[in-house]
Amino acid sequence: MLFVWFIYGLAFFVLGLVILVYPKKPSVFKLADDIWLIAGFGIVHGINEWLDMFLAIGKPFPPDILKIIRLATLVGSFLFLLRFGTKVISEKIKHRFIQVLPVVLLAIWVIIIIICKPRLLMGDIFGRYLLCVPGTLLTALGLFLQIPQFKEAKLPAATRNLRLAAIVFIFYMVFAGLFVKEASFFPASFLNYPLFMTLFHVPVQILRAVCAILLAYSNTKLLSIFRWETREILRRSELRCSTITSAAPIILFVQDRRSVITFIQGKGLELLGLESKEIIGRHILDVFPSVPQLDQDSQRALSGEEFVTSVTFQGITFECCYSPLRDKEGEVTDVIGVFLDITIKVKAQEEMDKYRRMIEKDARMVEIGTMGSVMAQQLDEPLSLTHLLLKRLLSDLGESSAPETITSNLRKSLSEVSQSIEIVDRFRSAAQISGQSIIAPVDIYQIAKRVMTVFAQSAKSVNLNIALKDMSFVPFMSMTAREIEQIFFILIQNAIDAADSNKKQKLIISCEFQDKQIELRFTDTCAYIEPERLQHIFEPFFTGEPDARGKNFDLAIAKEIIRTHDGSITAESRPDQGTTFRVILPVQHVH
Repeated sequence: MLFVWFIYGLAFFVLGLVILVYPKKPSVFKLADDIWLIAGFGIVHGINEWLDMFLAIGKPFPPDILKIIRLATLVGSFLFLLRFGTKVISEKIKHRFIQVLPVVLLAIWVIIIIICKPRLLMGDIFGRYLLCVPGTLLTALGLFLQIPQFKEAKLPAATRNLRLAAIVFIFYMVFAGLFVKEASFFPASFLNYPLFMTLFHVPVQILRAVCAILLAYSNTKLLSIFRWETREILRRSELRCSTITSAAPIILFVQDRRSVITFIQGKGLELLGLESKEIIGRHILDVFPSVPQLDQDSQRALSGEEFVTSVTFQGITFECCYSPLRDKEGEVTDVIGVFLDITIKVKAQEEMDKYRRMIEKDARMVEIGTMGSVMAQQLDEPLSLTHLLLKRLLSDLGESSAPETITSNLRKSLSEVSQSIEIVDRFRSAAQISGQSIIAPVDIYQIAKRVMTVFAQSAKSVNLNIALKDMSFVPFMSMTAREIEQIFFILIQNAIDAADSNKKQKLIISCEFQDKQIELRFTDTCAYIEPERLQHIFEPFFTGEPDARGKNFDLAIAKEIIRTHDGSITAESRPDQGTTFRVILPVQHVH
């Protein structure tokens, strides 16, 4: 029997140890989260069987101490099984009683060993009745409940091992939970070790040991699903990596400390007319001799720096991400890099910059025109008055005997003033913003998006979030798309100028159509404008206190553009809320 106990304990101990040390996470199988409880049962129950062996030997500890420790390990091991079964099953049926069952049964067991004698014998027998029987049954049921997930994953071998483990637990319940030491009460007086020996002519411990070996075998084989899962994750990762590198315009590479390329792959190689097999094993400068920056960047990465840069060769621009790879001692051994083709992005940015310059140029031209128009208006009155006075003076002098020299100079001055008035009139006509008479559709939403893209970086730098609302229609109006762009450009820039980068702010641009006119609203949560400043905000030469809003004639320009199309612009501002600009423009119809 000593050998039986040794094998019996060894099988369970190995079962628990293998489960504990075997890598199981991350895993999609729910069993991975709870199987450690079976491992706890295996290790503790294996120790319990070895204690039986030491009790038979009589060494190395006093028998009374060994019996107490043995009873504790026996009960503890069955509690692990009971907890596993209730935990797995409670996830399916969501019943609270299942979750507290281990505590209830353990409490009943404690009461029994307190009131019944001999305590060690009662503890052994009722530990098997109250803890082993329900623990093994619930564990078997919990394992059966995992089978559908294994079938769904199409793992027939793992499904067979799982089913074998569940069945063996049921047999173990019979041999270890129902057949107990002989006692004077039922069923221990009937289902006991002597009866089993009489029926099968072998000690029950031998069949328990067989069950332990089968459980160790089936559960160890079952753990192979986690190794399969790890391989499958790696395979899928490699497949995804291969798919990405073969489909996306990138180059993934690794090079050693000598700047020799040890791995390279990606569709970006096709853009350069290269293949990975002709590059691997070569120095970076042998492959790209005309781009010394690549070797310089490699040396930066080998020095331990992680950075992002860009490089252009053969007309293609790549964004380059370098990262050093280190060994266990922290020394850089290799460099991994990713090159992403951003040629289209660079060209798009160039087009966006070109568009921004064009908008800014238009804005400056309109600003100059507005300034000229205002200046012409201001010059017109004094010149006209001077012209009238000179004309009247010349008329008065004509009736008297004034010297010819004086009248000649007056006529010459009058002629010069007349020419100045003509120049001012031509200048005003040239500077005047004229409205368009052609009715055409204007896609306000696309214009708003385009101008927002221009200001994306500027808005981000001042912590301003710009959002669009209710712009899903296209109005037919006499105003051109370029003039609408100017209005958006000026009012968005106005909000950015007023924004406080130390706090989050927002600008909501919305549009409504009603009564053959649209109303554009630019509502921000930026700086408040004082009433005395607000009433002059659209005046180009207002000399009040400096303010972030309305500088450089921008708002005056917007007002002039809108006025020439029979529209209007107003502003209102409230403390702690921000400012709203309302632009009213006439339209023919929308669609």
